[in-house]
Formats: sequence, structure tokens, C-alpha cells
Amino acid sequence: MEVYELAYAAATVDCDGTIGIRAQKPRGTRNYPYYYIMVGVANTNSVLINWLHKSFGGSVYIKEYRNDSWKNLYMWSLSTQQAREFLVDILPYLKLKWEQAETAIELCDRVSRGVSKLSDLELSERSALKEAVMILNKRGV
Repeated sequence: MEVYELAYAAATVDCDGTIGIRAQKPRGTRNYPYYYIMVGVANTNSVLINWLHKSFGGSVYIKEYRNDSWKNLYMWSLSTQQAREFLVDILPYLKLKWEQAETAIELCDRVSRGVSKLSDLELSERSALKEAVMILNKRGV
């Protein structure tokens, strides 16, 4: 991937994107939440979203509106390891969401350690990373 393409992808995430940490509720034999990262971009221009999908993989969703005066919304997303790799690649070029990216990468690195039983401290630290990204993503901050 060319540097200018990574810089463009970073600018797209800075302007039209989101970087988040989600938690799945405990289920089955897992008695603790499963934390994962996600990156997404939403735009009314399908060319941009299709370029992101072709260049970095992930998923594309289309929200079609019934109101003819509204444009369709195209959404691209990555999660977990794909999201981590993408964030590592664009991190040097992010201007606004670099803290969210660093925090998400840290969370992903913690999750990928493959530990079967998590300590209370580890669960607390993962939760704190999720909260940190939520605060950074809060409107007006």
C-alpha cells in the first residue's frame, strides 16, 4: 500500500470514521465479557466505501432510506485483528483519532494473548480501555 493511500484512509477515519471498543456479554462457559475493537466509516459516496473495502477488506453495509430526497448511506467496517492491522498501518497519519487508535491496538494486543482465565485486574484494565475510548469519542470532547 502506498503512503498516500494510508494517509487518505487515515483522513477518512479522522473525518467520517469511528474507532471503538465493544464488549460482548458473558455467555456459555465464558463468565467474563469478550472485548473487541472495531473501525468503521460511513459515507453517502459508495466509491469511497468500496475503495476502503477493496483496499483493506472488511464488510460493507448499505442503509437505504425510503425518503427519495435522502442519499443511501454506505458503511464499511473492520473488527478485531483486521481492525488492529489497519490501525497500525494508518496510525502515523491520524491527526484526530490517534489516541483511540493506540488504545484500541493496546486492547487488541491484550485480547490476542490467548489467556483462558482472566484475572480481575486484566478484566478491569480491559474495561478501562473501553471507557477511555468512549470518553475520547464523546461529542464535543
